[in-house]
Amino acid sequence: MIESIYHRALEQHPEFRKIPKEEIIGIINNGLNEIQRLENAANSQNAKIALTKDVAQNIAVLWDFSGPGVYD
Repeated sequence: MIESIYHRALEQHPEFRKIPKEEIIGIINNGLNEIQRLENAANSQNAKIALTKDVAQNIAVLWDFSGPGVYD
């Protein structure tokens, strides 16, 4: 799966070939791990907070301020 994602990234962004493969693979792994953590958190059995189904379905945006920058 990771190799497939890596090759698709290179197809869509040829300039990524300048970046070491290990670095890109690390970014892909981090992204996949974050997706898994979010999916686990969304599982109602693992929920840390109680949200009704109605409230959860009406969430439109999640903000993650993880670094410096401007957020408009």
